[in-house]
Amino acid sequence: MAGFVLVILVPAWQAVLAGAVLFISWSAISLPATLSLIYKVLPQNKCTMGVTMHSLMSRIPMALGPLVGGFFIGVWGETTGVRMAFGAALAMAAIALVLQQRMIESDAPPTDDDGDSCELVPDKNPLMLFRMMRPAMKRLLVTDILIRFCEQIPYAFVVVWWQVSPQVNLVTAFAFGIIGTVGFAIFGQDLNMPEKEDYMNNDNTYAINPADIALLRNAGVSEDDIDHSVAVAEKALEIAGRISQKVDAEFVGRGALFHDLGKAKTHEIDHGRLGAEMGAKLGLPNAVNAVMEKHIRGGLSEAEARELGLPIKDYTLHTLEERIIIYADRLVDIITEDIVPIVEEIEAETRFEEILRTIPKYGKNEPTMARYFGYHKEIQSLMNS
Repeated sequence: MAGFVLVILVPAWQAVLAGAVLFISWSAISLPATLSLIYKVLPQNKCTMGVTMHSLMSRIPMALGPLVGGFFIGVWGETTGVRMAFGAALAMAAIALVLQQRMIESDAPPTDDDGDSCELVPDKNPLMLFRMMRPAMKRLLVTDILIRFCEQIPYAFVVVWWQVSPQVNLVTAFAFGIIGTVGFAIFGQDLNMPEKEDYMNNDNTYAINPADIALLRNAGVSEDDIDHSVAVAEKALEIAGRISQKVDAEFVGRGALFHDLGKAKTHEIDHGRLGAEMGAKLGLPNAVNAVMEKHIRGGLSEAEARELGLPIKDYTLHTLEERIIIYADRLVDIITEDIVPIVEEIEAETRFEEILRTIPKYGKNEPTMARYFGYHKEIQSLMNS
């Protein structure tokens, strides 16, 4: 609230920066108390719905803000309109503060000292709550406020651009507000920048579909080969869950599961090509069929395909998902075939290069080893980043 007052009274950019830090900190400070209140007043089986409703309701003012602010500026001008908009925000913040104080019941503070932790205990006095925090929690709170502040800076650039650009400043403030509101309604967020969850969420999970296993069985794949295919799919999905980059987990899981579909007809080197043909007839996605054809020796060059009597084309693995599948296939071979004595599965990764260099069945030849070493280094680096 102090941030709103500062911006209203001092129409200078320095005041805007200082005020922005203060009113952006509102969500960082109030969110834990709000969630604590939800968990206190709702039955346990309704808490998730309560958090969801809070998230949805909080987006209503975010969507209406550009529209109302644009209206105020359009009617009363930039200086007065901005001050009135901030005044309205100040009034609503005061109402929210009063309601929060009325609804939160002060609890007795925790008596045990467990280091740098902070019990989730709502308190009517936020300054008292801040004093109760351990130093590490205070540093975390300040860091969160600074991050939120930095996230908002691009929005300011868009407004400044609208003000100074001769191509854009013909648009009225109210129209600009409508654009912001419509953009939020379409994308579920502010028009200019994606929510951080959109690019930070790394939930690379997918459950193997029993219908796909039945499809392998009906196609004539042996039980041993099905077991191998399931193991490769599980290993590939495990790897996908360990890396720092978002991938198409369904493609990883299904591509790994069907990579040996052609073994229903032959175990020779052309089982990849035959599998791709079978997959096309079964209506499997083109990307999955491509994995079947390209997985032989980890992605052949045209020259290697010519030597092996396969259709002459480039079998290079172009996507990270494809490389995860092929890497998982080789790891499962090492783990399950009892050629290499290993105690734990992780040894197949830590000794990967050594094993391929010493066991011809796995390394095949220099071009094949070079490809596998490249996949190994790339994927391991994504796991450790």
